Amino acid sequence: MNWKIACLIAFATWSIYGFFGERAGKIHGEKINLIFETLAFILLAVVAASDAVGDFHKVTGRSAFNASMMGLLSAVGFWFMLYALKVVPQEQTGVALLISGMFPVGAMLVSHFVSAPLVGWQWAGIALVAAGMPLACGIIK
Repeated sequence: MNWKIACLIAFATWSIYGFFGERAGKIHGEKINLIFETLAFILLAVVAASDAVGDFHKVTGRSAFNASMMGLLSAVGFWFMLYALKVVPQEQTGVALLISGMFPVGAMLVSHFVSAPLVGWQWAGIALVAAGMPLACGIIK
């Protein structure tokens, strides 16, 4: 599978999973949702481990630190998103998902300063998304 198809699948799944999380979180809370999410990640990790065993020799101190930070930041961000979905008014669920789902734009901006400078069309895309956010959230009517 190429990266474009993988990105489209991620887009599709992330576009809908928050609504299930919001509904479940209203019933049993974000902590239980986090447990269910963790169990799903464990299942995926077990499946991936069967294919990744040969790659463990490539782990370095730096790569382990980076992977640990990735996991920690992902978990913390996800927990706060689940909390937001628990307390958001029903009619604002889409707005909460839109705001918390803006992380790709943030990632692009961080990438610009850390590793891969953005080109003009990428800056234009970020500007369009940023300009559209107040409209999508109902801040500007």
